Amino acid sequence: MLMENGPLKKNNNEYEVIEHKIIKNFKVFLVSLAYRTPHVHSDFEFNFLLEGSAFVICDGIEKTFHAPDYFVVNPFTPHEIRTESPALFLSIQVQTSFFKSYFPAVSHTEFAFCGASNDPAPMFSYAVSLAKQYFKEEPGFELFCAARLNDIFYYLITSMPHQTVSNAVHQKQKQNYKRIRRISDYIDEHYSEKLLLRDVAETEGLSLTYLSHFFKDRFQMSFQEYLMRLRCEKARQLLLLTDHNLLEICLECGFSDIKYLNKGFLEIYKTSPKELRRQSPKKEIASGKSFLQSTQRFLSAEDSLKILEESSLTGFCVSCPKTYAKEFSPASDIYREK
Repeated sequence: MLMENGPLKKNNNEYEVIEHKIIKNFKVFLVSLAYRTPHVHSDFEFNFLLEGSAFVICDGIEKTFHAPDYFVVNPFTPHEIRTESPALFLSIQVQTSFFKSYFPAVSHTEFAFCGASNDPAPMFSYAVSLAKQYFKEEPGFELFCAARLNDIFYYLITSMPHQTVSNAVHQKQKQNYKRIRRISDYIDEHYSEKLLLRDVAETEGLSLTYLSHFFKDRFQMSFQEYLMRLRCEKARQLLLLTDHNLLEICLECGFSDIKYLNKGFLEIYKTSPKELRRQSPKKEIASGKSFLQSTQRFLSAEDSLKILEESSLTGFCVSCPKTYAKEFSPASDIYREK
């Protein structure tokens, strides 16, 4: 199996990714996540909730998951993740091309958006053992990871509701995915400016009416709501991670007035910007834990492995799912930046 060396590419606005080797068309990571804006990608994504709870909107379906549970996101499917406090995920992303030579049907397979139907232990066992070998990178780890990944897909195919989509539907999904990526990238680049749906429509060569309906259908919210959520999330990060005053934050995040910032925070976070900052003492920023307040933070391979190795000693997510949350709380020193 081919290897790719070097860092993963960093998204301009969302990701901070730790450098490490990856297997082609396949990656694994642990991430402490507070919020992830609606987005799409061409991978299958398996999210294992190790600690905390998460409210997930996937293709218009809303579900709340509690550790230990998992959910599958199909390729080209818009999804959004919200948490009340940072939750810890083990995520596995894989391109359908990984299976192309021996199971091409996977590119037309869609799994139901649901959690573990019965016992989550088998999936967690496959995922945790895969991740530990992935982070250790011992000789032959590629073969072990490929074997466990096939176990995961076989388990899902035989136990989780799924359907096979036609080639026409699949091609349409790919076209929509490319458009959604262009639109979301454009918004990410211009959210701090005055931005109208008309501006996006012009870049895509679409009518305002068509784009309005397309946006609502794919993101399950209006353009204005999406833009408000994105701006509020950027403002929340600045409130928690900087000493900028409210006016500076408004200007940096695209709000024309503080009253609109206050309105957005009350709608989304049920609190005011001042109160949110007041509840988050500056000493946390100074202590090196500030990244826990950000949208999402990827753990290093070393720290990821440490968490997974310790979890195996406690029967993590398998025999004693009620005991690990406190032990692996985000306040743990494991999560401190090096």
